[in-house]
Amino acid sequence: MLPIARDAGCDMDIPATWHGPVAAVLLKRDFGLTDEAVLAAIARHTVGHPDMTALDAAVYIADLAAHDIVPGLHELALRDLRSAFLSAIAATLTHLLGRRKRIALDALRAWNEMLTRDML
Repeated sequence: MLPIARDAGCDMDIPATWHGPVAAVLLKRDFGLTDEAVLAAIARHTVGHPDMTALDAAVYIADLAAHDIVPGLHELALRDLRSAFLSAIAATLTHLLGRRKRIALDALRAWNEMLTRDML
């Protein structure tokens, strides 16, 4: 995983975030997945990205909703994807800050960018 994470530009100090970008590389290389939008959503689901699409946000939210960290996140996503994404990333950032963990810069950029958007 390490060489692929390094080649994919992952933050080497935050291994917990590598699985998204590494999975996208492996799906393309080893399984022939060619849909760039799907590959981007997979790669971006662990950290986020300032250029999040609706698909990216849906996968990010689904990943977090599976862990039941934000109550009602799934229902919120069905009503308002942008608000659900902001709730999800806020919970993630709060969790990391509270535990004094490193935060990937793209997570902060995604947060800042989504604050300026009317919708996804």
